[in-house]
Amino acid sequence: MGYVSEAEGDEETAADFYDHARHADESGTPVSIASRNEMVGEAVAEVAGSNSEAADADLQSQAAAKRRKGAPIVLRRRDNKPIEGPATTPQNPNVPRPPIDNAPVENNVPRPPQ
Repeated sequence: MGYVSEAEGDEETAADFYDHARHADESGTPVSIASRNEMVGEAVAEVAGSNSEAADADLQSQAAAKRRKGAPIVLRRRDNKPIEGPATTPQNPNVPRPPIDNAPVENNVPRPPQ
């Protein structure tokens, strides 16, 4: 599943699958089929560990490239659609708002009768 996730470009999910494989009950079982011949015969935990490191390195390089780009952060769903920001509620203009510097404000809002 980690390999498939990585092939689909979802390195974060791939790293999670690799981590689960490293800590699974049968993680000492030798790998019989692999995408790279040098991995055949190695323990599942070792193969998953090297794949996890590669996926993590790829995630870090992607994050660094995005930081260099300087574009605004856009949260996306798994289907790559952007997540819309929370709807802003209109503020009541009759209620005083604290100043930006969080300095104390005198409370002069009338209280309802009790």
